[in-house]
Order: sequence, then structure tokens, then C-alpha cells
Amino acid sequence: MKSIKSILKSLFFLSFIFFISLSSFAQYGGGPKFQEKKEKIKALKVAFLTEKLSLTPDEAQVFWPVYNEYEAKKEAEQNAFRDKYILHKINFHEMSDEEAEEVIDAHIIHMQRMLDIEKTYNIKFKEALPVKKVLMLFKAENEFKKILLERIGGGNPENMRKW
Repeated sequence: MKSIKSILKSLFFLSFIFFISLSSFAQYGGGPKFQEKKEKIKALKVAFLTEKLSLTPDEAQVFWPVYNEYEAKKEAEQNAFRDKYILHKINFHEMSDEEAEEVIDAHIIHMQRMLDIEKTYNIKFKEALPVKKVLMLFKAENEFKKILLERIGGGNPENMRKW
């Protein structure tokens, strides 16, 4: 059985991949169509998580505002880091060691902030749901991300247009 640390590490890694995929997705499908697809993904995720967690109406009423706040905080942190350090546009060969160290340190700070969000909302989720459903949430999120990544074809713009 995986340890909590291992589960959190996997969750963080998949979250990172998910947000990188979404940022790539935004490059190819920006504007209103991107927003439309983003909303469709969100609706699919809500339905998927609701089903996987078998949320009762009372649980859903308490859980979804907390989860939406959690997602918004993660997205805000991800966007803040991405906007400042667009890693695919950085020319690593031309940067100084000091600049490289700044990017590395910023990435570590960013990962810590993401982990802090996870820790904070883990507590809030356990207040909103039975602890087993919180654990199921992490598993269901990973399943959804896997399905999403398969559907968008690993960032291939041609596969994204099929949605």
C-alpha cells in the first residue's frame, strides 16, 4: 500500500502535468473556444468526482464550495508561477548562473506553495467529507487527469481539436 507521502507526491506530479497540459492547451485553443472547452472539462470533472465519491446531496452542498476554492487557489498559484517563469520560453544556454538559480529557487517555492494549498485543503476536505471519501477524492482526481490526458492526446493540437 502506498504511503500518504507517496500519494501526495503522485498527486502533485499529476497536478503539475495537468496544469502544464492546460497551459499548452491554452496556446493552441486560446480565446472563447478555450474557455468553452475549459468549462466543459470542469463540468465533466464535477460529474466524474460526484459519481466516484458517491456524494450525498448534503455532502455535495458542503464539499463543492470548498473544492472550487481549492481549485481556484491552485490555479492562481500555477498561473502566477507560469506567468513569471514561462519555462518553455527561457533560453537556458544564455542565462547566467544567478538567473538559473533564481528560476530553480522560484520553482521550489512554487512547489512548496502548492503543497501548502494541498495541506490546508486536506484539512478542510476532512471537515466536509468522511475521511475515506477524502482519500477516494485523490484517487478519483488522478483517474480523471489520466482520462483527460489520454483524451487530449498528450498535448497534440490535432487531438485537442477533436473535443
